[in-house]
Amino acid sequence: GVIPPQSVNEEFLTTLDLFPMVTSLASVSLPDGHILDGHNVLPVLAGHERSPRQEMFWQRRDHSAARVGNWKWIRLGDQEYLFDLSTDIGEQTNLAKSHPAQLTKLRAAFATWEATMQAAEPRGPFRDY
Repeated sequence: GVIPPQSVNEEFLTTLDLFPMVTSLASVSLPDGHILDGHNVLPVLAGHERSPRQEMFWQRRDHSAARVGNWKWIRLGDQEYLFDLSTDIGEQTNLAKSHPAQLTKLRAAFATWEATMQAAEPRGPFRDY
């Protein structure tokens, strides 16, 4: 009865947002200082708020990625890709060479996120986030 039936939501949401939403629904408080990558998105899914998410980051072995607004940066080993999702949702045109300032901006955003995650309490035996 909270999310309108047959509704479509175009907001920037990820599966990282499920855990904070479920803990909120269960009235569970997280320990002080615990850092999550997600947000409680129930108000967004209910149509009452816009998504607070403007960024998303990934790291797995030598694969890294960042999405900041409509820009997406991907590093696969020594290869880098940059896409403007507002004009290229299929990620067909690599803009890494033609937009070096945007590439630098996303690399810096990723480095900031990575430092935050390294300083956070470990989430298990693996450091892939």
